[in-house]
Amino acid sequence: MQSVKSLDRISDQEVYNTIRPLIAPSVKSLDDAGASLGITEPKILDYKIDILDTDLVDDQLQLTVDGYLAPKGKVKLGQESKYFFECEDKPHCWCANQPHQMIILDWEVNELYRHVISKTQDYSEIRAKMRERMFKFMKVRNTFFMLGTHHRWKNWMVIAILYLSGKLSEPLF
Repeated sequence: MQSVKSLDRISDQEVYNTIRPLIAPSVKSLDDAGASLGITEPKILDYKIDILDTDLVDDQLQLTVDGYLAPKGKVKLGQESKYFFECEDKPHCWCANQPHQMIILDWEVNELYRHVISKTQDYSEIRAKMRERMFKFMKVRNTFFMLGTHHRWKNWMVIAILYLSGKLSEPLF
């Protein structure tokens, strides 16, 4: 019988050594390979957030199984964040003409947003706090994007962000 085993924490260098063979030089190279999932090492140029709503919970009513109206109670994701970035192999990618602009679907972005709006409803303060973490913080880290394509439209999206804080023996982008 197999069971879950607690392992020791690994260094940033070990994480990097594990993902290094998987890192694509550009979004176009992933696309050309017919991939729908891949890792890139972006040069982050900018971050933008559109605040759609600051309510934490959806207060609309829905019909329950037993015929009563009750609040949906679903957690809302009232923001849309985007990264603007270039690829390592910029000359051979679409970002040679203009930077990539991709929506961020990473769980941590939504959790950060929920945390921030639980403390403030001021849009300028929300934007500043989100930008501090998602732009300024990420620019001083060794950051990698896990990219995926939408099943219907095949456009690329940032589905996860991996950021390493330690110094790596190999220089990055």
